[in-house]
Amino acid sequence: MSRARRPSTLVARSSGLLEDIVLHAFEGKVPFGGESLKKIRALKKIYGLDLTSADSHLLVEAALRRTVTRDGLRAPRAAP
Repeated sequence: MSRARRPSTLVARSSGLLEDIVLHAFEGKVPFGGESLKKIRALKKIYGLDLTSADSHLLVEAALRRTVTRDGLRAPRAAP
C-alpha cells in the first residue's frame, strides 16, 4: 500500500493564504492590515505591477488558450 503524497509546504502555505483571502472577502473584510498593504504597494512598485482587480477578468492563462480545429476538436494554440 502506498502512502498518500503530502502537499509541499509552499503549496500548503499558498492554499492557506488563498483560503484566508477568500474567506475575508466573502465577509466583506479586508484580508490585509496596514503594514502588509505597505509591503504589497512596495512590491508592486518594485516589479512594475499596475494591474487591479478589474484586470483579472481580462487575463488569460497561456496554457488555457485554445483554438478549434476543422473537426470541431479543441487543440492547444501556440503562445504568441
